[in-house]
Amino acid sequence: MKAKLALVAFALAGALVATWAFTGMHAATQFEQQVEITEKDEFGDTVTRKEWRAGFQLGLMDGVLGGGGGLIGVGIVLLFLDRRAKRAA
Repeated sequence: MKAKLALVAFALAGALVATWAFTGMHAATQFEQQVEITEKDEFGDTVTRKEWRAGFQLGLMDGVLGGGGGLIGVGIVLLFLDRRAKRAA
């Protein structure tokens, strides 16, 4: 039972890393993204302005390392306890 829970913990850690990888691989969690908007002004010139819009992108240092590392640690402890129980029995 503990080995199955360890596999679930490893799978969740993998899913967390995959989510981080597919959403841009940012070093820190971002709650706003900068968007460039190109428009023409009243004189016909093209003007580019930047806006910050609400959004979420998972970061490595404050999201993935803590969450994924914790899940991997739990999985390793569960595997250790499972093998120890099998050896004792």
